[in-house]
Amino acid sequence: MVTRFVTAWAHPRWPRTKWLAQVTADATAELAADLETTDPRNVPATTVVSVTAESATDTDATFLVVTDGARLRVVARSSGGRSKVASLEAVRRTGPLTPSSPSSPGTPSGTSS
Repeated sequence: MVTRFVTAWAHPRWPRTKWLAQVTADATAELAADLETTDPRNVPATTVVSVTAESATDTDATFLVVTDGARLRVVARSSGGRSKVASLEAVRRTGPLTPSSPSSPGTPSGTSS
Protein backbone atom coordinates (compact mmCIF):
# COMPACT_ATOMS: atom_id res chain seq x y z
CA MET A 1 0.00 0.00 0.00
CA VAL A 2 2.86 2.42 0.78
CA THR A 3 4.51 1.60 -2.54
CA ARG A 4 1.20 2.08 -4.37
CA PHE A 5 0.64 5.45 -2.62
CA VAL A 6 4.10 6.84 -3.37
CA THR A 7 4.00 5.51 -6.93
CA ALA A 8 0.77 7.47 -7.48
CA TRP A 9 2.19 10.51 -5.67
CA ALA A 10 5.23 10.44 -7.98
CA HIS A 11 3.19 11.20 -11.11
CA PRO A 12 3.58 14.97 -11.47
CA ARG A 13 2.37 14.91 -15.10
CA TRP A 14 -1.02 13.35 -14.37
CA PRO A 15 -4.00 15.68 -14.53
CA ARG A 16 -4.69 16.99 -11.03
CA THR A 17 -8.05 15.20 -10.69
CA LYS A 18 -6.53 11.82 -11.60
CA TRP A 19 -3.51 12.38 -9.34
CA LEU A 20 -5.71 13.36 -6.40
CA ALA A 21 -8.04 10.37 -6.86
CA GLN A 22 -5.08 7.96 -6.96
CA VAL A 23 -3.21 9.32 -3.93
CA THR A 24 -6.25 9.83 -1.73
CA ALA A 25 -7.38 6.23 -2.26
CA ASP A 26 -4.59 5.11 0.10
CA ALA A 27 -4.56 8.16 2.39
CA THR A 28 -6.27 8.84 5.71
CA ALA A 29 -9.01 11.47 5.61
CA GLU A 30 -6.67 13.99 7.26
CA LEU A 31 -3.87 13.45 4.75
CA ALA A 32 -6.35 13.45 1.85
CA ALA A 33 -7.55 16.88 2.97
CA ASP A 34 -3.95 18.14 3.07
CA LEU A 35 -3.25 16.74 -0.40
CA GLU A 36 -6.20 18.72 -1.81
CA THR A 37 -3.96 21.81 -1.84
CA THR A 38 -1.00 20.07 -3.53
CA ASP A 39 -0.17 20.82 -7.13
CA PRO A 40 1.17 17.52 -8.53
CA ARG A 41 3.46 19.48 -10.87
CA ASN A 42 5.48 20.37 -7.76
CA VAL A 43 6.10 16.75 -6.75
CA PRO A 44 9.88 16.19 -6.97
CA ALA A 45 9.76 12.54 -8.08
CA THR A 46 8.67 10.26 -10.90
CA THR A 47 9.88 6.81 -9.81
CA VAL A 48 9.99 4.83 -6.58
CA VAL A 49 13.48 3.36 -6.10
CA SER A 50 13.03 1.54 -2.78
CA VAL A 51 10.73 1.18 0.22
CA THR A 52 12.25 0.07 3.52
CA ALA A 53 10.41 -0.53 6.79
CA GLU A 54 11.94 1.48 9.64
CA SER A 55 9.70 0.77 12.64
CA ALA A 56 6.28 -0.51 13.62
CA THR A 57 3.82 -0.43 16.51
CA ASP A 58 0.37 -1.98 16.87
CA THR A 59 -1.17 0.83 14.85
CA ASP A 60 1.61 2.61 12.90
CA ALA A 61 4.44 1.58 10.61
CA THR A 62 7.13 3.94 9.35
CA PHE A 63 8.89 3.49 6.01
CA LEU A 64 11.80 5.20 4.29
CA VAL A 65 10.92 5.65 0.63
CA VAL A 66 13.62 6.60 -1.84
CA THR A 67 12.50 8.07 -5.14
CA ASP A 68 14.45 9.42 -8.07
CA GLY A 69 14.07 12.92 -6.64
CA ALA A 70 13.37 12.75 -2.91
CA ARG A 71 13.67 10.65 0.20
CA LEU A 72 10.44 10.40 2.14
CA ARG A 73 9.42 9.17 5.56
CA VAL A 74 5.95 7.67 5.23
CA VAL A 75 3.76 6.66 8.16
CA ALA A 76 1.04 4.09 7.55
CA ARG A 77 -1.73 3.81 10.12
CA SER A 78 -3.87 0.73 10.65
CA SER A 79 -7.48 1.25 11.65
CA GLY A 80 -10.42 -1.08 11.30
CA GLY A 81 -8.29 -3.75 9.65
CA ARG A 82 -7.09 -1.46 6.86
CA SER A 83 -3.86 0.51 6.55
CA LYS A 84 -3.65 3.94 4.99
CA VAL A 85 -0.90 6.52 4.67
CA ALA A 86 -1.24 9.04 7.49
CA SER A 87 1.74 11.26 6.66
CA LEU A 88 4.70 11.77 4.41
CA GLU A 89 7.59 14.12 4.84
CA ALA A 90 10.78 14.83 2.98
CA VAL A 91 13.92 13.51 4.62
CA ARG A 92 17.13 15.47 4.24
CA ARG A 93 19.55 13.67 1.97
CA THR A 94 22.73 12.58 3.68
CA GLY A 95 24.01 10.20 1.03
CA PRO A 96 23.31 8.86 -2.44
CA LEU A 97 19.71 8.39 -3.54
CA THR A 98 20.29 4.77 -4.47
CA PRO A 99 19.75 2.04 -1.85
CA SER A 100 22.88 0.88 -0.05
CA SER A 101 22.35 -2.76 -0.96
CA PRO A 102 22.13 -3.78 -4.61
CA SER A 103 18.93 -5.28 -5.94
CA SER A 104 18.02 -7.44 -8.88
CA PRO A 105 17.43 -5.47 -12.08
CA GLY A 106 13.93 -4.01 -12.06
CA THR A 107 13.28 -4.99 -8.41
CA PRO A 108 13.61 -2.22 -5.81
CA SER A 109 15.47 -3.39 -2.74
CA GLY A 110 13.46 -3.55 0.47
CA THR A 111 10.10 -3.12 -1.24
CA SER A 112 7.25 -3.77 1.11
CA SER A 113 3.55 -3.18 1.67
